[in-house]
Amino acid sequence: MDWATFVCLVLALVLVVYVAWPLRRVARHSPEASREEIERWERQKREAYEALRDAEFDYRMGKLDERDRDSLLARYRARALEAIAALERLGASASPESAPPRANRPVFRYCPGCGRKRPPGARFCPRCGTRLEDPAA
Repeated sequence: MDWATFVCLVLALVLVVYVAWPLRRVARHSPEASREEIERWERQKREAYEALRDAEFDYRMGKLDERDRDSLLARYRARALEAIAALERLGASASPESAPPRANRPVFRYCPGCGRKRPPGARFCPRCGTRLEDPAA
């Protein structure tokens, strides 16, 4: 075997290992994530959403100026994103037990977060992102 063939085989082997390496890794969800930890992140997410809604409401009522509102929104968005990322890492973001049953969710004609009228068929408010339940629910 000459050197050119040997170098080509080594490069082909390196290329195969490089391409196949991500396929070998298994997604690691922490099955031993404690229920208390998941509840703590769910609580942080819920509290951040409530604080975002309250800050927007206080701004609309004239209790906050725009600079204060923007500061609060940035802080609570960061907390909500931190909680969402932690829940995704724990594999709990799509857990059915974390969401209330569909029949118990209210249907809103106006957004409870910002008060904007609900567009037909919208599941989320286009202005603030608050979840609006389907009218067919």
